[in-house]
Amino acid sequence: MGNVFANKRKLIPAVVVFLFFGVYILVGYSIYKDYGISADEQSDYTRGQINYNRFIGGSEADYLQNCSRRDAYCTYPALFSMLLYRFAPTGDSQSIYWRRHQFTFAFFVFSVFIFFLIGKKIFKDWKIGLLGAFFLIISPRIFAHSFYNPKDIPFLGAYVISIYTLLVFLEKKNILTAILHGFAIGVLCSIRTPGLVIIPITLFFFFFDLFLAKEHWKSYLNACALLLLMIILAAACVYWFTPNLYTDPIANFLQTFNTMKQYPWNDYQLYLGKNITNQIPWHYSIVWFSVSSPLFYVLLFILGSIALFARSLKSKTYEHFRSMRDLYLIGMCGVLPIAVVILMKSVLYTDNRQMYFVYPPLLLISLYGFEVLIEKIRQKTLHWQLFTAIILIAGLAYPVYFMIRYHPYQYTYFNVLAGYKMSIVKQNFGLDTWGVSVMNSLQYIAKTDPDPKINLQIVGNFRRGALLLPKSDQRRINDDSEQPDYIIETYRYYPEKQVVGGKVVYSIQVGDTDILTVYKMDGK
Repeated sequence: MGNVFANKRKLIPAVVVFLFFGVYILVGYSIYKDYGISADEQSDYTRGQINYNRFIGGSEADYLQNCSRRDAYCTYPALFSMLLYRFAPTGDSQSIYWRRHQFTFAFFVFSVFIFFLIGKKIFKDWKIGLLGAFFLIISPRIFAHSFYNPKDIPFLGAYVISIYTLLVFLEKKNILTAILHGFAIGVLCSIRTPGLVIIPITLFFFFFDLFLAKEHWKSYLNACALLLLMIILAAACVYWFTPNLYTDPIANFLQTFNTMKQYPWNDYQLYLGKNITNQIPWHYSIVWFSVSSPLFYVLLFILGSIALFARSLKSKTYEHFRSMRDLYLIGMCGVLPIAVVILMKSVLYTDNRQMYFVYPPLLLISLYGFEVLIEKIRQKTLHWQLFTAIILIAGLAYPVYFMIRYHPYQYTYFNVLAGYKMSIVKQNFGLDTWGVSVMNSLQYIAKTDPDPKINLQIVGNFRRGALLLPKSDQRRINDDSEQPDYIIETYRYYPEKQVVGGKVVYSIQVGDTDILTVYKMDGK
């Protein structure tokens, strides 16, 4: 009888987790067509095509000729771009980009599952791990980007996977886990070069672990051998997955690293009410995370950070540091990349998306804050479960409401720290910084205007939305007309530049402000 109950206790978590991710996948695949195309997706398709053809044996001459069309096609790591191209190489643009969105979402779902495993491992509770996965999903901006962002979301996912393999490597310091972690690092750095940050974190915590365990000096020699194996495998994977390295690995890798360190982007950028072109302030990422994450997570992060710091000061025993090691690790995975960007004065843009990859480890600190809060409530009252439910409902209510009410424009989410209404937020931060909503405006115009030729002008470099329209509508639309019938205002340069004249025939509103407006011009 005892075995029956034990088996049931083991079965319940598996069933709950299966249902949780099953529902998540069903929801995702029922709504993925609601999202438009980002400004960078067409160039990412070309990047994947050029690099994949070289990867499978294409000639160096053809590769270099194609690369010369635009530097970013080859200097930018291209592993995920190649995978997307392999998954959807040909067909009409509508089917290609929808398949790309499916694949991007599927990879993110897998990374959310790995995030659940990390939470379960760190907090030793599958329920806390699942709550962490739910927190990650109920992050409006990340949720939206998980469908159409072929750069930052895959990098986020690969970073989560590399953190998990690092935890496994620290737990079982053997050849198999060294190979697993080395491969994860290789994949991570083949998606984006800043993934290199996981290497010093690995080295520090590996030796920190040995130091806390008071291991014999021979263990350090074994550690060096394992770490060398890990680094060699990671380097081999980066070389294999990066066609740009085939001819001159060291020089080309340094070129890629320097390009990513100071990416040459100097377009208009609204931040705290000012255009900060070419002058990214040190607090850019900190402010963006603070105003674009659910306020509940921000408050829990502050609580978790304070608790972690206070407990570290209070107890200085080896056992304490060993028990807290994983929390220190995820803290460093979240904070170190931000510190590096500040020190190197790297260029960030379009709503801080280049730093999305540190969001999951920062969210784990929020989860630790939640655990600390609930532990305090449990000590104070017998009805701690009720209070826990009330806190969760209160904390998640608005993000959930926003995601449902303003679907599929979750990428415009801001919390109250950015302003108590969206019209105020609009004065200080860019809203649809990638022009994803342009697709919806083009669908409206194509549906309501029967003319065989429709002349448009789109404010901002967002001429990709038509790629998700049926071919018959794509042929009708000229989106670069000097005498347009319609002007689509994306507020890319708001408030410095705005459309003058014309009649508003369509708009997309979030809160009390437009994120996109279509003007029918005089004479149409």
